[in-house]
Parts: sequence; C-alpha cells; structure tokens
Amino acid sequence: VMCFDVENGNQLWQYTAATVGAAQLCIVKDYVFCGITGNPTKNEGLLVLLDKLTGQVKFTKPEKVDLITKPLIVDNKILYYSYDYKLNQLNIDNFTTKSLLVLDNLNAICGGQMYLIDASIYFTNCNFKLVKFNLEQQKLYELGNAPKSLTAVYKVNDEVKFVY
Repeated sequence: VMCFDVENGNQLWQYTAATVGAAQLCIVKDYVFCGITGNPTKNEGLLVLLDKLTGQVKFTKPEKVDLITKPLIVDNKILYYSYDYKLNQLNIDNFTTKSLLVLDNLNAICGGQMYLIDASIYFTNCNFKLVKFNLEQQKLYELGNAPKSLTAVYKVNDEVKFVY
C-alpha cells in the first residue's frame, strides 16, 4: 500500500505486508483499513489498520479477508466479510474484532457485495436468495428469490428497492 501527495505526486509512505495478496482498502477517520487476502487455501490473510498520515501499523490480526466483498463503514466500525463465511466487525476506537454473523457455504454472501441501508445489510446468498441482516437486532431475514446477483440497493419513500 502506498500513499501519495495528490498535489505534487510525492510518495508519503509505503506499507508492505509479509502476506502476499490483493487488498481491500478503505479510509475511516485516521486509519487506512487493509484486508489482505493471502492464500485462503493455506489459511493465510491479514487485517491491518494503518495510520493514514504516517503508514504506521496500529493494529494487525490474521484474518481471511474476502477479496471481492467491499468493507462497509458504520460509525467507528468497519464491517468486512471473510473467506470462512463470517461477517466481521473491527471497532477502530478500541481495536477489537468480533463476528456478527456466521454463515455456511450455501448461505454465504455471493455476488460480491453487501449494501448498507439504515441499520441493515442486504446481499444475495449462494442459493440466489435476497437476504437482509439487521445490525441492531442481529437478525437475518430471507426476503425471497433473487433473479441474479444484486448490483445496487436504494431507498425511496421509506421503501427499499433492489437492482439486479
């Protein structure tokens, strides 16, 4: 991961992980979240939180971060999906992680994305079902069949709409 000054193009810092793999990145407050895939078949992967100004490592944990599913930001928490079918949460205030939801391979998040509307996450699973996970209630709802992978979710007049 490299950080550059957008005004002059100078490199500000660089981070090189010991684990090789693609990374999911997002910026939350003073941090850069890096979910490095590693080799999931070898139980590799790494979660790293970097200081956005210096690149200094603030937190690290072995984790099988999914390459395709982008992390979501909710308050001071980063929600990310892992190859072991878990929706996880990293709290950046106290550098703690926990699993919010554990799925199996048939009900895993498929199609590559999670969408946040209000306090719920929407996704399609590997059975082509549209699923809602309410973060406040920590409850999973199956909403019906999905004709194909979900590509967007939006809300109009208090009604959640889905784009396939």
